[in-house]
Amino acid sequence: MSIPLFIEGDEQESALIYDPIYQLNDRANFRLKVAEGHAKEVLDYLTTSLVLKPHNLKLHIRRILLSFDMTRADFLYAALIDLWIALEDRGRKLFYFLLNTTKSKLKKPDFDLLHTLYIAHEVLPNLMPSPRMSVLTKGLNGQLNLLSSPNNNDNIKRDPLVEAMEYLEYSQVEQAQKVLEEGVIAEPNRIELQENLLEIYSSTLDLHSLKAIEDKLQGNILIPDQWQEVADKILRMATE
Repeated sequence: MSIPLFIEGDEQESALIYDPIYQLNDRANFRLKVAEGHAKEVLDYLTTSLVLKPHNLKLHIRRILLSFDMTRADFLYAALIDLWIALEDRGRKLFYFLLNTTKSKLKKPDFDLLHTLYIAHEVLPNLMPSPRMSVLTKGLNGQLNLLSSPNNNDNIKRDPLVEAMEYLEYSQVEQAQKVLEEGVIAEPNRIELQENLLEIYSSTLDLHSLKAIEDKLQGNILIPDQWQEVADKILRMATE
């Protein structure tokens, strides 16, 4: 059974799309303005988000456009491959539009393969590549059905952001907080981990944990103003 494609993060009936090019009237909203030096971090966030929401068109399109703006042919190729898999031969006008729009930043062999997939009207197992940044080619089984999760091996190290988002999907906030706290210590240069952890602190008003992790990070606070803003909010709420 095909899964409906949608633009936003929730599947509202009014947002169901079967030929999505006609839904993209304001394409400017899909191109992200990223602070200098942080494009790769944002791209990583978009890529890992697609593991949880492989049929979210906005994530796919933003990832493609950001890869194009970064002039990274390998990332762009993987992003287009993942979109093709998610579309499952729907939204052909959308795919063709994006493929030709980004052609100038693709390597010719990659463009030719993507064009072959488009012409074939299906996902071809003998042609399906596995680019390093692809997250959906790993989720194809022998019947070419998209699996619910491309990572079923408990021995494989999981991305802390993806794992935390899964906990939050089921309102398991404490577990998500623990995963993100361990993540920011292990990978202090990932700004998206700190941003998501701060969102939890802001909602739970957990000043003790915030200060404890802040002390452990020491000089690795990437967004000090946001850390202070959340701390001030918690103190303000405590006195009201």
